[in-house]
Amino acid sequence: MLRKHLPLALLCGLPLAALGPVLGLAPGPAWGQSANISTHATSPFEGWEVVFSFQYHGPAEDIENLELAFETVDATAVAGEDYVASTGTVRFTAADPSPTTGSAPFVRILIPTLIDQDGTEGLEHFNLQVTVTRDGETVSTQTIQAGIRDAWWRIS
Repeated sequence: MLRKHLPLALLCGLPLAALGPVLGLAPGPAWGQSANISTHATSPFEGWEVVFSFQYHGPAEDIENLELAFETVDATAVAGEDYVASTGTVRFTAADPSPTTGSAPFVRILIPTLIDQDGTEGLEHFNLQVTVTRDGETVSTQTIQAGIRDAWWRIS
């Protein structure tokens, strides 16, 4: 019953990680925290985007020159077959409002996933290697895992 409503729930902005236990799926990555930055990754269906969210929690003066460099890394999901490889750098600014609280600086990194033409593969995952720097000095590094689920129309 709930599986019929899953695409609608996802379109309404509910993360699959939150719905996983309800649907009997393995739980997705949870919020983690490092260097005053909380992180979260969604576990979407093939053809959707993985959303990596980062939110800064600290003194406003500490956000200056705070950068987040990222790079995707294969695991059971492979770049070019299951997702689009990506690298880049994003900056937090005091002007970045959080969509939930309206105050804490917030950034998102979107990684497109690809639809597997060979049928079902089950849950696959890849990692986002993140290095947080301030004024060119490394503050923290972390690896965030995201899952990719078979296309929703293949789930029975």
